[in-house]
Amino acid sequence: MERFCLQGPGDVQGQKVTLDDELTEFVVDTYALDPSGRRLYDSAFFSRAKGRDKSGQASRFVLFEGFAPCRFDR
Repeated sequence: MERFCLQGPGDVQGQKVTLDDELTEFVVDTYALDPSGRRLYDSAFFSRAKGRDKSGQASRFVLFEGFAPCRFDR
């Protein structure tokens, strides 16, 4: 997500995306696998205050799912 995406509209438009620790943990937890290789969660909920780039993060998940190698091998 950080490598291929740029920030959308706003003061940071066009700048590289950098995920802070909280967002990184959210992404890793979202794709967590059990010992047999199946996902632990089939849905995720990201609730933050206004201006926290929730829509941008959701769009990066869509791009990750659509174009990146998002299926981890255990």
